[in-house]
Amino acid sequence: MGEDPEDVPEGEDYKKTLNPDSLKVVKGYVESSVANTQTLDKYQFERLGYFCTDIDSKPGKPVF
Repeated sequence: MGEDPEDVPEGEDYKKTLNPDSLKVVKGYVESSVANTQTLDKYQFERLGYFCTDIDSKPGKPVF
């Protein structure tokens, strides 16, 4: 895949180039320091990537 994700052959959808493992839902433990996070607060978790607080977050149920 090139630098432009929309640079695909004519008639194909860019979504075919997406990594199917790029979205993972993990439920469980979270550090107490991020339990009351605000929408769009940004974090880096164990150098796995960069995350921000999702608009679907609710008090006591943060979504990143």
